[in-house]
Amino acid sequence: KKLAHAAAALALLFSSGVAGYEYHVYGDGVQLACWQMARSQLVCDFRRFAPPGPEQVTARLAGRELPAPQVTPYSTEPGTTAVMFLVDVSDAELPVAPVAARDHVRDLLRAAPAHQHYGLASFASEVEIHAPVAPGSDRIRNVLGELTPGGEQAELYRSVLEAVRLLGHYPAQRRALFLLSDGLADDSAYFHDDVVDAARQYEVTIFGIGYVKSPALSTTLERLRRLAEETGGVYVTAEPGVPLAQNFASRAFAQLASGGRLVVDLSAALADSVPLPSEAVLELSWRGSVGSATAHLPLQLAAAATRAGSAPTANPGAPQAAPTPATRRPRPKSVGQQQSWFSRNVLWIGVGVVVLLVGGLLGWFLRRLPGNKRREPAWANTLELNARSFAYLEVQDELHTRHPVSGEIFRIGRHADNELMVADASLSRFHAEIKHELNSRYVIRDLESLNGVYVNGRKARTAILSNGDLIELGDVTLKFTVFAAHDRPEIDANSDSTVTPFRLPDKKKGLRPI
Repeated sequence: KKLAHAAAALALLFSSGVAGYEYHVYGDGVQLACWQMARSQLVCDFRRFAPPGPEQVTARLAGRELPAPQVTPYSTEPGTTAVMFLVDVSDAELPVAPVAARDHVRDLLRAAPAHQHYGLASFASEVEIHAPVAPGSDRIRNVLGELTPGGEQAELYRSVLEAVRLLGHYPAQRRALFLLSDGLADDSAYFHDDVVDAARQYEVTIFGIGYVKSPALSTTLERLRRLAEETGGVYVTAEPGVPLAQNFASRAFAQLASGGRLVVDLSAALADSVPLPSEAVLELSWRGSVGSATAHLPLQLAAAATRAGSAPTANPGAPQAAPTPATRRPRPKSVGQQQSWFSRNVLWIGVGVVVLLVGGLLGWFLRRLPGNKRREPAWANTLELNARSFAYLEVQDELHTRHPVSGEIFRIGRHADNELMVADASLSRFHAEIKHELNSRYVIRDLESLNGVYVNGRKARTAILSNGDLIELGDVTLKFTVFAAHDRPEIDANSDSTVTPFRLPDKKKGLRPI
């Protein structure tokens, strides 16, 4: 069926003779992936954030009504949906959680379609794959006993991000990640937005199942709720020893199978006597018993617009209509008209010139005043007074692993005593250090390394780092990113901190893939 869709798309592309446009949109209650392969046709695969139900779909282009789109329901053929269960096993103080997760995964599998593909993974500080995504669910039941408490810190966002990427590369039309966790996160360089962006990029829906560790920490479950809501999934709070909320599992899998494919005919709007602009907004609306949804797509209509100067072909013998006033080219003004305008406004022109001269003299005088110190770099202007900023280094490779710059002195090199140990022969044992000064500046210094330190391609003994700088240490390239204190994501004084930028690491670790 996928080959048939691809062949149809290619046929449209070559027959139309126009460039194809692709759109990926998260609307209000709906997710769409659309292709405009023909001048007058748009094809969309869509998924509703609600169980399937009878509903009506309407379309409007630049405010003009279009014929009702043709809708084909989603086909749940074997292998069209891939699901991964990701279980948090990090908290040794809550040993019942992995046991409860086993029972709840079994509840989910009982409601899951047997002919789809499933996988199981757990995480604490690292992700462990217990059963790769593959056809059938019996393998999952057989390895549930491997879920045991790890007692390590929970790198929630980094682990979910890795699971999303793994699932995103699996060949399926629909992908879902069931996240079972207490919501506690000890991440220091990965955030909520990283996960949401990746989930939308790979079209992975997150379903959250939260466990309350204590009433004081119940707010951490909002992280799971937000991940579910912003990726089109559903969230539920669970209790050990108690089955999942009624209909949660059936609702989740029904929602995965919702939607389908729709075809929008744009020819009526393109044939309108009033031409459309090169870009116009298409509004799609869903109305039905399961609720409503809307999505807005800014379509590129340059290729679909009628060529300038071409005549209509519907009735060649009909007399041509005179051009409308809006299409008539304005006559150029005469020299006398231009001069009369200048003479009428000479007073205001003179006032404007005087204001510009006074402003220029005032600026020159202020620059000449003594004590005008050199300004800080642009990024420093965003930092609050007496507030500590937060920075991290991102390895410039295919994994883009991030390492928070912690402490006042952050050393980089091959030796294990560095804050960031890099197992690369091109680096010296103690290659460089980054100092976080009290004025929130970050300064990198070469520690007499063999291959030196390069910042943005220039060799430097010491250099003040700015946001986005590229640091080359031997064969390793790192990107420096800094946030102002008020811009640090997910900081909440009344709950556990998602970001711990200045805590020294518990143990030295080299560069490792996420």
